[in-house]
Amino acid sequence: MSVEKLHRVEPINQFSNFLKYPTAAYWDVVRMNVDTLYSFAWLVLSKEPLVLSVPDTHDRYYLMPIIDAWTDVFASPGKRTTGTEAGDFAIVGPNWTGTLPAGMTALKSPTNMAIIGGRTQANGSADYAAVNAIQKQYHLTPLRAFRKPYMPPAGVVDPQIDMKTPPVDQVNRMSAETFFNRLATLMASNPPAPADAPMLAKLARIGVVPGRRFDMSTLDPAITKGLDGSVQAAVAKLEAGARKWALWPMVGASYR
Repeated sequence: MSVEKLHRVEPINQFSNFLKYPTAAYWDVVRMNVDTLYSFAWLVLSKEPLVLSVPDTHDRYYLMPIIDAWTDVFASPGKRTTGTEAGDFAIVGPNWTGTLPAGMTALKSPTNMAIIGGRTQANGSADYAAVNAIQKQYHLTPLRAFRKPYMPPAGVVDPQIDMKTPPVDQVNRMSAETFFNRLATLMASNPPAPADAPMLAKLARIGVVPGRRFDMSTLDPAITKGLDGSVQAAVAKLEAGARKWALWPMVGASYR
């Protein structure tokens, strides 16, 4: 079964639902569940909060883990945590200030980029229709449009973005200056956790500061030389660590 038949990729801030179980040929995520149907959504919270609306699943197990840009789960509405009745949850960015509708639960994301990896219990292929009906009721709505007529916008593809080369290969081809510039830019809108303060202090010593342009020409030549090839060395170290734990055949496949 092709990936296209499993689900359709949707624009940001909209759900992309798997209508059937993923097969062993699906490698975008390692070790997919085999007893749930997935509902994924990439979120951008920099403009305003998004309201996650879920239907009454009538005691059917589901969960909506919300993962920040650093891959930490900061909230997970679902049967275990919030029950199975219908509900609305406001997912807000780290710098948002404002007022939510009365009774709405706020889920604060530490970063402006996030992803929902939703899952809904499916009791075999005969249960697909019932689960698909539930998936159609999972909605993401900008706060300004909540409880108003709203039509999600069509997606826009940036032709400048390489959609064919695996991300790990794109990173591996970056120069140190390109990589650290991208990192500094992303950290401005997606601040690291407080626990990462020691690493941020180390990065600041070589000019890598959230929101500030990284310029290698201002560094001591010895530091510049040390940074040459640092990105490739880091990727190699990560791959070696994965092999050490006998996971690389699966992880590598998910990237490539």
